[in-house]
Amino acid sequence: MITINYVAQNIRGVWKMAFGGGEEWREDLDFTTDGVFKSLWAIVISAPLALLAFAAGRRAVMDTPQYHETIFANAPFSLLLAAEMGALVLYWSASIAALVMTAKAINASRQIACLIVAFNWSQLLGFIIIALPAALLDRKSTRLNSSHTDISRMPSSA
Repeated sequence: MITINYVAQNIRGVWKMAFGGGEEWREDLDFTTDGVFKSLWAIVISAPLALLAFAAGRRAVMDTPQYHETIFANAPFSLLLAAEMGALVLYWSASIAALVMTAKAINASRQIACLIVAFNWSQLLGFIIIALPAALLDRKSTRLNSSHTDISRMPSSA
């Protein structure tokens, strides 16, 4: 099991790596064999964020006139959620496989652990950056839409 501090440390390392933290990011990311396996927790942590983004997207599509023609209206919601999770796992697995094959092809096999750890934690950071604003915007639009009610006016002659 991992702790929230461990997750935060690795996300901080990815942030530093992406946004010019010099070489300090190497101190935050855990490149050990255990660190590679722990980085797979990023998939588990990302899953609810992916579902949150999916649900926000679905609600956005519901506001369009073509909603009844979309897969969102015609497929069972549980099937759509299962497909979303399957696509997430497939994407993540294929990406890691591509990283490993590329590293081997360019004779960088010693860097595979670094690539996998950085990829996994960067994906979690990406889901945080995408899903949370989408969910907040979705909640705001829902709140705004529900506050607009038609108020009938009394005739001025009454």
